[in-house]
Amino acid sequence: MGDLLPRDAAYRWYRTWTAAGVFDRIHTALRDQARAQDGRDPCPSAAVLDAQSIRTSEGGLERGYGQENHRP
Repeated sequence: MGDLLPRDAAYRWYRTWTAAGVFDRIHTALRDQARAQDGRDPCPSAAVLDAQSIRTSEGGLERGYGQENHRP
């Protein structure tokens, strides 16, 4: 494990990069590149959310989360 940064140093870099938005910019650049390679507009114009797969704190069963999938 001599090739890794000490944990506190690695976490400090992670916090710094997260606060600076580095990971968001990397994600956006990679997404845009992948979409362009697929021949699509690099900037997505819409998003789809599947409400059946989203658990809520307001009572998942009432929001469409099926009884067969409910685990206490």
